[in-house]
Amino acid sequence: MSTEKSLSITTDYLHKFRETPAPDYPADQEGLDQWRRDIWESVLPPEYEHLDSVYLVWKRERLSHLCLKPCVRQLLDDLGTHFTIGIVTNGPSVAQWEKVKETGVQKYCDSVVISGDHNVEKPDRAIFDIALAELQVKPCECVMVGDKIEADILGGKNVGVKMTVWLNGRGKVAPNDIVPDFTIDNIKDLQTVLYKS
Repeated sequence: MSTEKSLSITTDYLHKFRETPAPDYPADQEGLDQWRRDIWESVLPPEYEHLDSVYLVWKRERLSHLCLKPCVRQLLDDLGTHFTIGIVTNGPSVAQWEKVKETGVQKYCDSVVISGDHNVEKPDRAIFDIALAELQVKPCECVMVGDKIEADILGGKNVGVKMTVWLNGRGKVAPNDIVPDFTIDNIKDLQTVLYKS
């Protein structure tokens, strides 16, 4: 398979992996693996015979690259001395906890709330209410930072947080009806926004 074809297939996979809602499947590692294999099968040529090998290589490589950059670790360390930090994330429980575990992000957080554990997801205010209760804070004391405007920023506004910060590293255009208080294109700019507001 040519490099150009391989790049096209992996780009297609990544798009489907990010954008396709997870179907009903057993909420365990086996079910998650099957869902991911199904996506690979949908983007590989029908005659391709190495699906299992491709999936295992992809999974190994993906896990090896799931890490917090040093600048993000430093940012979280710095913010943790002044702020209570929580994560609210959408997705199947087993998939999201896999990422939390591999990145080690939980050690920087006072709360981690995953939609798959609660059968409610952003932007529904109910999932934010769970996080607020765990953090023991009021919405007016919170800043919502996220890269998904329809889930993170709208969700923050739905629950009435003090401020929303949209991490827009891909240069997307926000819909007219969802206006973040601040937009940054690099997570390293977050401290500047937080400390001047």
